[in-house]
Amino acid sequence: VNGSTVGNLALMTAAAKPGEEVFVDRNSHRSLFSAMVTSGLIPFYIKNRWDDHSGCSLGLEYEHLEDMNHKQPGAKNLFLTNPTYDGISTDLKKIRTLTEKHGIHLFVDEAHGSHFVFSSRCPLSASEAGADGWVNTTHKTLSSLTQSSLLNLGEYMDTDLVKEVLNLYQST
Repeated sequence: VNGSTVGNLALMTAAAKPGEEVFVDRNSHRSLFSAMVTSGLIPFYIKNRWDDHSGCSLGLEYEHLEDMNHKQPGAKNLFLTNPTYDGISTDLKKIRTLTEKHGIHLFVDEAHGSHFVFSSRCPLSASEAGADGWVNTTHKTLSSLTQSSLLNLGEYMDTDLVKEVLNLYQST
């Protein structure tokens, strides 16, 4: 397991303890669903807006996230995919404002948005939005010859714990 899969597994496993509730984007990569199973996390799914004509996800419904926080005050982590696999970005600044307001940590699978940070013409990147952790896939949107990714950690994350978790999922 390499690429962003191992980054997503490590990020979610290190961010939440078994039995904790987490908010999850329904349009997530299967690695996040696997991490919930192996880590014993309790998911609360955030609805996505959908374009009925194309069948594409248009990102999270902000109002649903606000509503979910009132219904599930124990969930203190949000894992989302940005951009979607169809290339549509969520307003990360708006999401970050909501998560900060409610004391929720923001984690982003930015596998298809590694290039965002390099141009002001691109949507806001997870790093620019102040995410607590995010994964970038260099072989999808940047230059990389092999299946490689970057696992980025904000100040909230325990780097020693993340290293331990990475050793569970990968050998190198």
